[in-house]
Amino acid sequence: MATRTEIGDTRMFNTGHRRKDIPSVLRWMTVPNNSVVDANFPPIIFAEPGAATIDLLMPADSADIQGLRFTIINTSLTTQTIVLKTSADAALFTGVTITAGQGVTVIHGGSTGAHGWRRA
Repeated sequence: MATRTEIGDTRMFNTGHRRKDIPSVLRWMTVPNNSVVDANFPPIIFAEPGAATIDLLMPADSADIQGLRFTIINTSLTTQTIVLKTSADAALFTGVTITAGQGVTVIHGGSTGAHGWRRA
């Protein structure tokens, strides 16, 4: 049976698919600009932007995150947009923008800086 934990505007659902004993889905409500995606977040993130356009900063480059993958879904029902950036707030080499109602899977390929995170 699935369990749910609610902490403020963050909701996590455990669907039984585990990675490092963390819930497999994160429902992130009213995400502020320049929020950081932690390397320990679940692999599936449902994010609702808290402004017209927000930047989500991906985890910093390190040997530990090579191969790390996230699927990020923009749950906005309006024109709100999510732009994925490096941990230093720089654009990714191949820009990743997620419009309302869309999603994308990104993976860390082992490179550093703008070349580290890319579409899977």
